[in-house]
Amino acid sequence: MDRVLRRSLGVSETAPTDNTVKPAPPVDPKLPSDIPVDDEMSNLADEMQRNQIEFEMEEIDEHGNVVHDEL
Repeated sequence: MDRVLRRSLGVSETAPTDNTVKPAPPVDPKLPSDIPVDDEMSNLADEMQRNQIEFEMEEIDEHGNVVHDEL
């Protein structure tokens, strides 16, 4: 997961991490019940729970170029 995040942000996979960054504070488990949830997000959550979503990733070389393997 770290590699995917670094690639999506354009950060080198070998770049050192900043140890001075503090983690985010905990989230309040009591979410307001008046937050509307649209049907699209609800359907997406259902599909994710049923493992019906597939992700496809392309390989990226050390220079940030997408490696196409179409042969």
